[in-house]
Amino acid sequence: MTKAKYNLAMKKSIFFIFLILCLSKLSAVETPIVQEINTILQNDDEIKITWILPTNTESINYFLLYKDFKPITSFKQIQEIDESLQLSKTTTSFIDKPNTYEPLYYAIIAVTDKMYPLIIPSYNSTIKAIKLKKSETKIPTEAIKNAPSTYPQGKSREAPLPAIAYNDKQNVSSLSTEAQSSISKLNINSTLTNKKTLMPYIFDDETIVPDGGDNLLLFDIIKNTFETQKYEECTQSLLQLLSTNISKDVQNRAYFYLGQTYYFTANYKTAISYFVKTESIFPSLSQKWINSSLDFIN
Repeated sequence: MTKAKYNLAMKKSIFFIFLILCLSKLSAVETPIVQEINTILQNDDEIKITWILPTNTESINYFLLYKDFKPITSFKQIQEIDESLQLSKTTTSFIDKPNTYEPLYYAIIAVTDKMYPLIIPSYNSTIKAIKLKKSETKIPTEAIKNAPSTYPQGKSREAPLPAIAYNDKQNVSSLSTEAQSSISKLNINSTLTNKKTLMPYIFDDETIVPDGGDNLLLFDIIKNTFETQKYEECTQSLLQLLSTNISKDVQNRAYFYLGQTYYFTANYKTAISYFVKTESIFPSLSQKWINSSLDFIN
């Protein structure tokens, strides 16, 4: 068993022990608490939250529903949340219409006259994030400025990316033979199109904190440099990442982000060379960025 799997097994064991202790305490004081809270996405712009009522609801005055960008795990945390929604004690569902595409977590507590409300993950608070879908995940400049400083699952990992040497003298400013061949087949009269800068594009994979591995490395780069428009720094970090042995999926997304960093620093020919690399994986998306780059070249 690897160290990572051992640590995961230990964390799961501790969680279940904690859950058993909480349930024991719950039984002893007969604190009313909802069970099986669940969230589902409907109509792409609505999140439905459902739960099962406690067996005894006589002492309940009403429910309070909370949401946050990170898992809600304690009563202290919900005291720090600015807004909550009061619901009738007979309510078993609610439809939320968030005005954000960030991942969200929910919790619901029963308010009584005497009992101290408990938060038990997976019982009355969700442990899996849910977010609205959109056809193209774009990041407006204003959204970047107002983005939360912490990740949905806590703070950004403090360990820096590995300092891996790479050949910074490689000829990245010229197009490869593959790129030149692909561009020659485009047959686009770019002089007929308007030159309009595209908005930054973020894949769904980089909108939720991954468990670890290559995906987490790429997530950190995008979160800390690309989303904050530090494109030159992002370019260097992506080149470092691509010089390592990473999965094909992460490599393809890294190539596309790299194309964008060159695009936003006006290195359009180099940008095209990276968009061409992903054309077979993201055909319509890559074609869109290739066309825009060609507009600025001409």
